[in-house]
Amino acid sequence: MLEVCNLKKHYPLRRTKLFKRPGAVKALDGVSFFIRKGESFGLVGESGCGKTTAGHTIVKLLEPTEGKIFFKGEDITTVTEDRLKRLRRELQIIFQDTAGSLNPKKTVEWILSEPLRAQRLLDRFEIERKIRESMELVGLDESFLGRYPHELSGGQKQRIGILSALILDPEMIIADEPVSALDVSIQAQILNLMNDLRQRLALTFLFISHDLNVIHFFCDRIAVMYLGEIVELADAEVLYGKPLHPYTVSLLSAIPGESKGKRIILQGDAPDPTKPPRGCPFHPRCFARIDVCTHIKPTTTEVSEGHLVNCHLYQR
Repeated sequence: MLEVCNLKKHYPLRRTKLFKRPGAVKALDGVSFFIRKGESFGLVGESGCGKTTAGHTIVKLLEPTEGKIFFKGEDITTVTEDRLKRLRRELQIIFQDTAGSLNPKKTVEWILSEPLRAQRLLDRFEIERKIRESMELVGLDESFLGRYPHELSGGQKQRIGILSALILDPEMIIADEPVSALDVSIQAQILNLMNDLRQRLALTFLFISHDLNVIHFFCDRIAVMYLGEIVELADAEVLYGKPLHPYTVSLLSAIPGESKGKRIILQGDAPDPTKPPRGCPFHPRCFARIDVCTHIKPTTTEVSEGHLVNCHLYQR
């Protein structure tokens, strides 16, 4: 369904000295993965690792610096305005800040009708009928159509945000931290709803989150990101059962009740993305680093079928 090849997104910094070359924030620095049809693929990592940038670049809210994006075999790295409009029918996003993505001055009915009106696929009566029929998908009734966003609870706003992404009948959804702003009890309801919609509508998901429990519950395969790169990728059960990269090991050790060993607390903060460390990006914080980590960047190694890791401990 989706293939990302060596995707980079760099934000150039303003020149501070006349003859000094300006640097850049490397939000994405060579990310590659693929997502099968009907699969839920997870991106997980600390805040600032680049996972949201990856989602926004794939859905064409941001333009990549380098790399290629293929959707259903078609190169969508650069597309015309007309093709982008048609792409919106097939590839949609659920935003992290649902409240910010809903127009506060418009009713729920207007918000849900906007994508349909923009695509000009249905007339006014067909739009009204589709919206009313679709409310059942997210467990809401027609009485919510006349309400404004400030009249909705957090969970109800999230349901409207999900329905807004689904109203065009897309084949793939990018879910950017869709439950991070919700209470734990509401998170469970929304995750169960999304899982039901995934099965019911045969949807493909790119699921972005910093919550390891949420990612484990929802995703078939998981990629762990650090400083704009994927450091480990595997099936969910394999990754949680036998993590290889020291960063993944440390993340999983922090899950309450899940860790079988000692809690691993990383020292220091993530490096400055404008000045990434030489060698392995993780080596300044790594508890298992060896000499080669400080000056040579590791390459991707397939340790077992489908289990990829970027670490010198597993280099062949």
